[in-house]
Amino acid sequence: MALAHLLPNRLPRPSELFPWLLAGGTAAALGYASGQWGWAVAAALALGYLGSRFRTGRRSGRCQPGIPAVHVPSNQDAAEPDDEEQFIRQMLRQGRAAVLLHPQLRADLPPELVDEAVQAVRQRMVRLGPGVVVPGRSGNITLPLDEEQPPEEATIVWEQVDRFYLDGWVVTNEEYLAFVQDGGYEDPGLWNPEIASLVPDFVDSTGAPGPRFWKNGRFFPGEEELPVVGVCWYEALAYARWAGKTLPTAAQWELAAARPVAVGAATLCQRRYPWGDAFQRERANVWQPGQRRLLPARAIEPSPRGSGLYQLIGNVWEWTLDDFVPPDACGELPALKQIRGGAYDTYFDNQATAQFQSGQSPLDRKHNVGFRCAVAAALVEPKVGGPGQLVAASACAKEVSP
Repeated sequence: MALAHLLPNRLPRPSELFPWLLAGGTAAALGYASGQWGWAVAAALALGYLGSRFRTGRRSGRCQPGIPAVHVPSNQDAAEPDDEEQFIRQMLRQGRAAVLLHPQLRADLPPELVDEAVQAVRQRMVRLGPGVVVPGRSGNITLPLDEEQPPEEATIVWEQVDRFYLDGWVVTNEEYLAFVQDGGYEDPGLWNPEIASLVPDFVDSTGAPGPRFWKNGRFFPGEEELPVVGVCWYEALAYARWAGKTLPTAAQWELAAARPVAVGAATLCQRRYPWGDAFQRERANVWQPGQRRLLPARAIEPSPRGSGLYQLIGNVWEWTLDDFVPPDACGELPALKQIRGGAYDTYFDNQATAQFQSGQSPLDRKHNVGFRCAVAAALVEPKVGGPGQLVAASACAKEVSP
C-alpha cells in the first residue's frame, strides 16, 4: 500500500494533474474560438482549481473524537518504492511514527521500517499500566471488591486502565511547528466536524494558522523546546490525530502521575505527586516570586527518576480527553474539558497534584495550557493481550526510584 497521501507537501502525481490538463485544453479551445485569451486563461485557472479541490474533498475523511486520523491511500494512487520510503523517512522526522504502526499501514511496511517506527515511538513515549486508579484519592485505598462493604468504602469509584504509551514530555513548539507546516490546519480530516467552521479562527497574533501567541506562523527564536501553549482542546486533538495518537484520558494521566501500586489483595497506594507525598518545589515549576515563566519541556529531571516522564506536575496544565464536571455540580453546565497538573503560575500547591482536576472550555487558548499524547500499547505491541488482574501491577512498567 502506498503512503503518498500521508504527506501533502510533495510533487503531484499524473492523476492529480488531470483537472489542470482538462482546464488547459478548455482554455485553448475558448481562446482559439473567441480570441479572448485573457478570459480563457482566467477560466482555465478557475476550472483547474475547482477540479483539484473536488478531488481532494472526495478523499478527505472525518474523524470521531479521540480517534487518530490515518489517511489510507487507494491503490490507484500508488507511489514509486523510493518515493514511499522517502515519505516514511519524512514522517519519522516529523514525529509521526505512530501513524505507520496503525494496522492499515503496518502490514505493508518492510519489517525494518516497522522496527524503526516502534523504536521512534519508544524514544518519545513511556509504557505504563496495566493498573487501577481511584480518581481524586491518595494514600492507601481499599477497593470495594466484595458485595458487603462498609458504607464509606462502597462509595469508592475506581477505573481499570489497560497498558498504554504516554508522551514523556508535553508537545513542544518545534514539534507543533511540523504539524502547522504540514498543513494540519487545512486538513478537514483532522478536525471534529462540529467546529469545522471555527478552524480558520485558530490563528496566531498575525493571523497565520497556529497557536495564539506565535507570530507569522512560527514561535519566537529560542523557544523551540518550550511547551506549545495557546492551543485549544480541538487543536491539541487535531495534532494528536495527525501524529497517529490521541489525548490521554483523565484516568491514564492520573495513573501516570499518582503511580498506584498494589500493597495488598485489594489495596492500592496512590501518591500525591509522581515523586511521593511531600511537595518538593525544586521538582515542579509552579508559582515562585520573580520566576513565573515557562521552562523547556525537559528542563527538570523526570519524576520519578528514571521513568522518562517529565513535568507532569507544573509548567503547563495539560488537556485530557475527558469532560470536567465539578463535584458539587447541579443543573445544566457549560461543556468543559479536564486539565491536569498545574502550571508555572499556579499559586496554590494543592492544585498542582496528581489528583486535582480543573476544567476549561475546549475553545480556550490559554497561555498556560499545553498537552501530551497517548496511544494504546496494542498499537506498538500488537501481541499485547487484554488487561491484567484487578490489582496485579503498578502503573509503571518497571519500578523506579522516587
